Amino acid sequence: MSHNPELSEVDVSICIASYNMADTIEQSLSTITENLPQNFEIVIVDQSTDGSKEIIKNIDSNSELEFKTVFTKHPLGVGHARNIAVCEATGDIVVTHVDADDWYDSRFFPAMVELYLLIREHRGGDYFFSSSNMNISSKDHMKNNYLLSSLPIGANEKEYRWRAYKNDDFVGLNLDAEVSGRIKLSDRKTIWSRIQRTYIRNLGMYKIGYSTRRVIKEDIMMRSWSLYSKLFRLGILPFVWFHSLFIDTIDSSPVPGTTLPEALSESTYELGALRERHDIDKDILICELVDGE
Repeated sequence: MSHNPELSEVDVSICIASYNMADTIEQSLSTITENLPQNFEIVIVDQSTDGSKEIIKNIDSNSELEFKTVFTKHPLGVGHARNIAVCEATGDIVVTHVDADDWYDSRFFPAMVELYLLIREHRGGDYFFSSSNMNISSKDHMKNNYLLSSLPIGANEKEYRWRAYKNDDFVGLNLDAEVSGRIKLSDRKTIWSRIQRTYIRNLGMYKIGYSTRRVIKEDIMMRSWSLYSKLFRLGILPFVWFHSLFIDTIDSSPVPGTTLPEALSESTYELGALRERHDIDKDILICELVDGE
């Protein structure tokens, strides 16, 4: 069984991709960096044209934390930007799926990393840890196994979670949304942008090997959306299906006979069950946060 370092003994990189988030990024970064330990760094890949760059530079110059910023001349897509952030990170541990348009309770970052480290010690090796507000692994493990494919957001997240499931590498923590440490700051979608986003997302799902039946079941009917939202997405799907006839799929097919939520539920646990499964009997930070809400 491998030695498990204490939280203070590891360097941690929080990886953020940003694109035209000038109206939210200052508040988002302020909540992310508030009260973080000094062994945490912020890695931002910004692709913006709306003034976000100046806001990021100003926050960097006034923060006691280490910032590492990459400013691109052209939009690369969220998947590519997140990959760059992981590769540029200097920490032993990387925290991904952190967005520049969300509010975070910064206390959850060290708490989640501590939990990740304790589970890693019990497992005897690295793995992919996921909750509703972030993903965590070692930099090397994330870089070697879970860089994002060139797919739309949503589809690329499903694709790497299928990889983790098929590798028996996934451990999930089920947290109630009200105590997850993450709140969406804005929803700036117009009707046209919703159509585009839904179209591109579902086309990406066909690209990773989803059938129409699976798209309807997993990405529409299993969602807790209103009837209007489900009918809206069903109305777009025939056009997406026709487009999918002319695209190549990638070698990342889902497991037959089960949906991704069903598959991941096999290794996703409530906090108490997760602690019991991995013999964590000491007081840990995440318990204080969850119990205190």
